[in-house]
This record gives sequence, structure tokens and C-alpha cells, in this order.
Amino acid sequence: MFPNDVRIIEMEKLATKYHEGQFRKFFDPPIPYIVHPLQVATNVDCLNISDQELKIKMICAAIGHDLLEDTTVTEQEIIDVAGEDVLKLIKELTNPSKGMKAPRRIRKQVDRDHLKTVSNEAKIIKLIDRTVNLGDFEGCDDVNFVRLYLKESRDLLEVIKDSHEQLAITLNKTIENLENKLNDNYDL
Repeated sequence: MFPNDVRIIEMEKLATKYHEGQFRKFFDPPIPYIVHPLQVATNVDCLNISDQELKIKMICAAIGHDLLEDTTVTEQEIIDVAGEDVLKLIKELTNPSKGMKAPRRIRKQVDRDHLKTVSNEAKIIKLIDRTVNLGDFEGCDDVNFVRLYLKESRDLLEVIKDSHEQLAITLNKTIENLENKLNDNYDL
């Protein structure tokens, strides 16, 4: 599956440990959360990245992209497993609004403003992450939340679309497909 590199193996172990007991939303029966970062990492692995070292770092960051935001992992643990470059990518992927008491629209604007300043590699991982997240909405029956998330996804796409043309097209088509299902009154 992934390139044979100890950093990837150790990052997967770290993420599995810290995401233990967490589950993906909208699935019955529940799916362990670790499935999500591994899906994102698998999609990163499928990209045509000629620099093998960069690809390994991006895969590690994809595996760990929610660790700082959603667990008690320390930055040092990430450095010890995958290095400072991976920590930097994970920090770029971490929503700075986490824990803010502001209304959702303000928090999401803060997160988009942050994404304008991150590396191209982080934007690519974010494009994949959002596309994978939207795939989870097939089981969501909260139509109002799905509409809100789709609008937020369009706003996010505007900020990061220039990082990878094909991934931006894929995210846009994923958004359109879900919007069409909603508009056609299909069950999600």
C-alpha cells in the first residue's frame, strides 16, 4: 500500500493509538475514526509525486492531519515519529478556530484565512480530506447540516483550488453531486 518507510508505519501506529475510541459520523454500525486519515493518506499515495521524500512526508501528514485538532497528542510525539516537516504540515492542516467560542461562520472564515497562507502540499491534502469527508454524507439525514457543509466546501474550494487542478475538479464534482441529490430529493 504505502511506500515502505518507518515514519509511515510509526505515524499510523500513533494515529491509531490517539484516535482509539473515536468513530466517523453518519455510519451505522460505527466505523473507527482511523479509517478516515488512512483514506486521505491512500489518496495522497495515489498522486503522481516524483519526489519520494516529499510523498512520504505528505502521507505521514495525511495520516496525522486530525491529531492536533482532535486528540491529546503532543507536537513532540509527532516530531519523534515523523520529523519536524511533518509536524509543520499537520499544523498547517489544523483548524486554528478549534476551541473558539465564535459563531460557526466566523470560525470557518478564520480557518479559510489560515489556509490561504499554508503550503501547496497542505492545500492538496485538504482538498483530499474535504472530498473524503463529503463521501461520508451519504448516510447523513440532517439535510440542513449537509447544505451548510456543502456551502462551506464551496467556500473552502475557492481558497485552495489552485493547489491541484484535478483534485479541485474532483471536489467540485463531489459537491455538485451531493447538491443534485439534495435538490432532487434523493435520500443521502
